[in-house]
Amino acid sequence: MMLNQPNTGKFSIVIALIFCLIVNLNGYAQGFYQEKQPRNETLALGIGPSFIYADNGGQYSIYNFKWNPVFSLIYEKRLADHFSFRATSGIQWIESGGNPTPSLVDRWLEKEQAVSFNGVSYYVDFMPMINLAPVFHHMVRPDFNLYLGIGFGALYAVTQQTFSLEPTAVSRRATVLTPTLTFRSGISYTLNEYWDLALEGSMIFTFSDKIDGNNVTQNRNDHLMQAQLVIRKYLSPR
Repeated sequence: MMLNQPNTGKFSIVIALIFCLIVNLNGYAQGFYQEKQPRNETLALGIGPSFIYADNGGQYSIYNFKWNPVFSLIYEKRLADHFSFRATSGIQWIESGGNPTPSLVDRWLEKEQAVSFNGVSYYVDFMPMINLAPVFHHMVRPDFNLYLGIGFGALYAVTQQTFSLEPTAVSRRATVLTPTLTFRSGISYTLNEYWDLALEGSMIFTFSDKIDGNNVTQNRNDHLMQAQLVIRKYLSPR
């Protein structure tokens, strides 16, 4: 019996090694299977500066207007190598700026138009996106990619509008709901297998000239301009 003990010990070691190998191979197979499944959905957060193009928004020819923050939450799903569908929602702070001339202010007051305003705008849009470089799989994508899209959405603005230059002037609350047409483009950089970093710009064209409470200076509607830094995460397949 004593002669069989060494063989028994070796047999136990071999069994243990085989068991560990099976466990490791199983884990590797599961991981490989998960990565074999493409991650076609992403969730992203954006933050950056923005401004509003409005009648009393500022003096745009000399870049004398107010910049304010904008935040966005983004969901995107890849549909094909070059195409995806994107839904974006966010909030942008808006306000008047610049130094309007006394004659222009008198014209506004004569027509009972707002001299200044400030508030927030909530927006949402949906758009197809085109990627310049194809994305076949989240593990096989270019280091840099250019993308652009055009979509439709809506914007809801809540502002406080002032109709006097007096320091004690009382402001009036106003709300506007308007459809929008959004143009968006950007460049993305691959950080690793699951994360991208992007720099993008958006132009949100509204169908209202009443967001700022003033429609005298220009015959265009009020529009929002944005530049955002976006961090994007590829979601695990469901």
